[in-house]
Amino acid sequence: MTGRNKMTSAEVSQIWSAFVVNMMFKAHLEYFLVHCNDLEIRSVLDSALQFSNKITTGARAFLNEEDYPTPIAFTEKDIHLDAPRLYTDHFYLYNIQNLSQYGMLGHSLSLSVSGRADIREFFSNCVRETVELYNRATEVLIKKGLYLTAPTVPICKQIDFVKEKSFLTGWLGERRPMTVLEINYIVANYLGTAIGRAVCMSFSQVARSKEIRAYFLRGSQIAQQHLRAFQSMLSEAGLPSIPSFESEVTNSTIAPFSDKLMMIKVVSLGVIASARYGQALGEGGRHDIGANYAKMLAGTLKFQEEGAKILIDRGWLEQPPTAVDRKALARV
Repeated sequence: MTGRNKMTSAEVSQIWSAFVVNMMFKAHLEYFLVHCNDLEIRSVLDSALQFSNKITTGARAFLNEEDYPTPIAFTEKDIHLDAPRLYTDHFYLYNIQNLSQYGMLGHSLSLSVSGRADIREFFSNCVRETVELYNRATEVLIKKGLYLTAPTVPICKQIDFVKEKSFLTGWLGERRPMTVLEINYIVANYLGTAIGRAVCMSFSQVARSKEIRAYFLRGSQIAQQHLRAFQSMLSEAGLPSIPSFESEVTNSTIAPFSDKLMMIKVVSLGVIASARYGQALGEGGRHDIGANYAKMLAGTLKFQEEGAKILIDRGWLEQPPTAVDRKALARV
């Protein structure tokens, strides 16, 4: 550590999170590989596992250098490789593509708040390798005819500017057509939510705890409500519907993961969904579309909070490093 600055709170938070998140990814990927028969998809999964191992090794080294305790995260007790197949090979590929999309955003954020040269290099490599993983997964989806695209719209022949405040309305009267930006957010949120619903549905089949099974079932139901809202908006605009992923889940009732790992996975998906909805809401646009996002965001945040309470009650929510409690030190 001689000659190096100590990690800032921002750098510690991103390194700590990268370790915990990728320990979860590793568990999923190891299980996926046990049941993956398609050689092309298997190659993508293997690359993803190697990448995840690289991140956890690097993150652990940074934490150890400064004597931060390594998070417990997950152990071999949280994964059951002998469990039957819970998903199709196609779902593995969709899952990798979806997670790499958020990985690109997450690693870019980590890079943007890092100052130390070695940490910037670490996250720069993470960004590059995540982009490569996304491209590989997407190419295989395209090759197999599985790639889900956003709908096309007629080409505008001229540049135009918004001239009326009615551009923002949407409650009463005739609504203007959706912009391509609004369509993009709806499609992206639909696909992310569809994957989240499939995960919740699969976990509700296999979780051991009755309380946790009910939580996952509620998550599946909330996601289904959101999917119907997205489909309704697309249908109203005369745009085609998008398939979901329920058929990619098998009827297995034997858990490949511990209830703890599955709970943290679903709560994490809720965090991602909240970020997606919040970004779409922040972009503005038609008031009725914004109201839909606001309602979905509120419901997702409540669902996250319920999940966090379950994790805390069961002693499963690991606390990140914190600032010094000066009052405790002063014994006041």
